[in-house]
Amino acid sequence: ESYTAGEARLHMRDILSAAERGEQVVIKRYETPTALVVPIEWAERARAALGEPPLDITEPKENVR
Repeated sequence: ESYTAGEARLHMRDILSAAERGEQVVIKRYETPTALVVPIEWAERARAALGEPPLDITEPKENVR
């Protein structure tokens, strides 16, 4: 499944639900794949496989605009 950046803004709930179900979603900017939304477990396993430290997701970040 994929969305343009504009569509992603409108469908974020669906994108997050897909990640919760174990699916991946591609976000495109001007038809170029730019980001991949995946379940957090996938990202954690990938970082571990690469020898990277775990993601710091314990503290919420301030909303920056």
